[in-house]
Amino acid sequence: MKIVVFTASIGERRGLYTPNTVNKSVEYLAFVDRRVNHKVWKTIRVDRDPDVAAVRQAKEIKVLANKFVEADASIWIDRHCRLMCDPIKAFDQFDEDVGVVRHYRRDIFKEGRACRERKKDAPELIHRTVDRFRLEGWRPGSGLFYGGFMMRRHSADVEKFNRLWWNYIESGSVRDQLSLPVAIERSGVSAHKFQNRRRGFFFRIRGK
Repeated sequence: MKIVVFTASIGERRGLYTPNTVNKSVEYLAFVDRRVNHKVWKTIRVDRDPDVAAVRQAKEIKVLANKFVEADASIWIDRHCRLMCDPIKAFDQFDEDVGVVRHYRRDIFKEGRACRERKKDAPELIHRTVDRFRLEGWRPGSGLFYGGFMMRRHSADVEKFNRLWWNYIESGSVRDQLSLPVAIERSGVSAHKFQNRRRGFFFRIRGK
């Protein structure tokens, strides 16, 4: 099974975070818009789209994994996170198509309030996203997952999930954690939901 770990750093100037464990059987790809040299990450140069915010351009790479990464399975890691696990051993821990880690807030509506307070996106886009899901019957406490880390097997079901997730982001907030639980549930993809206490095994957020 070919496994690729990938990340994106677009519109930024900070360096890439070296994984804690590097498996030579795994490919590590970083999509960047500038010259970057790294001993682990193989960099793929992308052109900045002047009509699209840098964060949205990076999110497209993240969400539409099947479009940008050729692999049997992949792990996405946000640029501000450090991968802690051996990718091969990580996939050995579950059989489902998607592996995600539960977020301690456990609720997209609480997450929406936190994003507005921290100015993570335009308030009207955050409100549009969570209000849409509320009107469609999504209930408080129905789940929340970290968007900075995701394991995917590149199946047809996962490609369907990716497209649905991206559609939510294109029409709403770039804060993908707000739409991730909804996309998982409504796409019907099989997902393994690791408890929040397992987070440190898989990844760590820079500075935390």
